[in-house]
Amino acid sequence: IYGPSSAGKTNFCLLAAISIAERGKKVLFIDTEGGIAVERIKQLSANWETILARIIFFNPMTFSEQKEIFQEIKNMINEHIGMIIVDSISMLYRLELGSSEDIYEVNSALGRQIGYLVEISRRYNIPVLITNQVYAYFDNRSQVHMVGGDLLKYGSKCILELQKLNSGRT
Repeated sequence: IYGPSSAGKTNFCLLAAISIAERGKKVLFIDTEGGIAVERIKQLSANWETILARIIFFNPMTFSEQKEIFQEIKNMINEHIGMIIVDSISMLYRLELGSSEDIYEVNSALGRQIGYLVEISRRYNIPVLITNQVYAYFDNRSQVHMVGGDLLKYGSKCILELQKLNSGRT
């Protein structure tokens, strides 16, 4: 799922996590943006205590930590895991691109992370939900592009673009 800030990507992820947790499965939730609020889950589910007990949160602060978490989750997969959510795959990647001298290695690391998720999904039949950020060129701000481009497209079965529509309300 990709789209601009405040388009509803995280809410979509939280609703998916709640749905899986209500079925008795655990959710691995990698939150790179630090936006998971217990209060929001309380608003979305009357059974929030049980839901929170079934969601395992990871909060990487750097792209290196994100890479380590992907290695770790490969070893956590079992019949109790019902979904993996990454919100967003590109936040720390983007920061790393801006500070790294080895862009090839950064892109390769992101490709390996996508590969881990594809393998887990296919081998264990576990759905994976990934959010992604967008960017626009200065000369055409109306057209947005996914951060990571084709690298993320090739590893995805279904791609959804969320948009913020101007409803005229304040």
